[in-house]
Amino acid sequence: MSKKPKAKAPAATAIPMGPKKIGKGQKLPATDHVARHVPWQRLRRDEDDNVLGVLPEAFRLRSGELGMSVNWLEHYPGDHQARLAAVIGSLRVNLNIRPKSAFAIANVGTLENCCKQSGSSVRIVYAPTKEIPCHALVRDMNHDDLGLLDLLADEVFTEFVQNKDIP
Repeated sequence: MSKKPKAKAPAATAIPMGPKKIGKGQKLPATDHVARHVPWQRLRRDEDDNVLGVLPEAFRLRSGELGMSVNWLEHYPGDHQARLAAVIGSLRVNLNIRPKSAFAIANVGTLENCCKQSGSSVRIVYAPTKEIPCHALVRDMNHDDLGLLDLLADEVFTEFVQNKDIP
């Protein structure tokens, strides 16, 4: 009589049960992901207004900003899609997110490496606010380096989702 092989339990780290424990101001893990809200005007589109990607201007700081505002996906539990939906849901409640806008997603380590190769030793830190608990900042980035902004648009923030596509 042969025994059935025991089914292996899923890895405990596959889907976290709650937010990761990182304190305010601490660096985000290189394996994690961040999303940046991109308004319609800063999306790369074809002649029929189909979204093709993000324009480099989407990563330029406004006057007075301390760092590029992003949102940490792994703050929330679940798989990638569930985390993205949670981030977008949090932003919709607290900001004026237009239906035609989009969200560009990047891996933290890839973002750090790209900036480092361009001469910016960035720090991507957890910076929650009362309204947006998943908020993070990309600090010490040279936002006037047009070559870096091009790289961010073309090679780092390569995944994007339109707001209208997330329920």
